[in-house]
Amino acid sequence: MNKEKIYGLIILLFGLIGMIWFTILTLVQKFLAGDQFSQIYDMLKPLFILSPEDAVMLSVWVATMMVLFIIFWIGFTMFTTPPPEPIDFDELELEEESESEAEEEKKEE
Repeated sequence: MNKEKIYGLIILLFGLIGMIWFTILTLVQKFLAGDQFSQIYDMLKPLFILSPEDAVMLSVWVATMMVLFIIFWIGFTMFTTPPPEPIDFDELELEEESESEAEEEKKEE
């Protein structure tokens, strides 16, 4: 298996685990806290590291930081990348003329 597929698998598993964890922290915790499911809630209580509100707040913070990091990275790249060399149109015209002359000579032969 090549590196790209391994990286893809790692990202896939990370995303799947994150979705399950977020669902447990936000939805399941709210619904299991009732009287009917108190035994199940007591068993799963160690998984509830954060309250549902804290889990949403953490997710919004992480998403915001990711967007801001992308903006930072674009700015950093633009700042540190040297500008492209200017194009000399006179040289391009001369090259095109010499190429067209070479083609004409081949046709004449």
